[in-house]
Amino acid sequence: MKKYLLSFALAVLAAFPRPQALRAIGTAENAFLQGEQYETRKRPDLAAKSYREAVRLRPNYLDALFNLARILDKIHRPSDAAEYYRKIIQIRPNNADAHYKLGIAYRRLGQDLDAIRSFENAGKSRPDFAEAFYELGVTYANAMRQKDAISAYKKAIEKNPDYAEAYNNMGMGYANLGKEGDALEAYQKAVEVKPDYAFAHYNLGTAYVMMERQNDALDQYKILQTLDETLARKLYNMIYP
Repeated sequence: MKKYLLSFALAVLAAFPRPQALRAIGTAENAFLQGEQYETRKRPDLAAKSYREAVRLRPNYLDALFNLARILDKIHRPSDAAEYYRKIIQIRPNNADAHYKLGIAYRRLGQDLDAIRSFENAGKSRPDFAEAFYELGVTYANAMRQKDAISAYKKAIEKNPDYAEAYNNMGMGYANLGKEGDALEAYQKAVEVKPDYAFAHYNLGTAYVMMERQNDALDQYKILQTLDETLARKLYNMIYP
């Protein structure tokens, strides 16, 4: 009977976390909350320290890992941020946000091939992730892979038909390939979905200049005068060199 009671007691103890583990979890949560408070006070250095302590106490603490990586990215430490985004992906391999943020960090480090893989993984994990396909396009463009960039921008637009930045960048990709007509259509679509998009108006005006459509270019100049005087002057100097 005594042996039975002892076995039962041990089984009950095993079913519940040890006090030390409970204290560690509580401390990790306290460290996380402290990190949030430091962020509110605009002390990213101390916030990062608190989130790192939370992760030390609970290595799989996803919220703390995300906040730590985000803060490190914010204070211009992309290499350290990438380390923690990779840890998140080890825990949640299909976490689209982590793949996306890792891609941003890799690109800041000049690791375009790694960035491309990360953005592709983000798109696979979340097929409607328009921003991931857009950033994939940006990275391809940085690598002078214009056709791949255009394909990525098209995917971004499929997911978000009002993605003005994707239309604009697609126009630049077409322009770099010498496809002036396609570039013009893309810029026109960009300003259609976002009428106050100054850079797209500038690119559209530039396209008109290249096609010797001065009156149309002047129309874009007039619009730019109300949006961005610097770009307006720049376009004016192209119209009247």
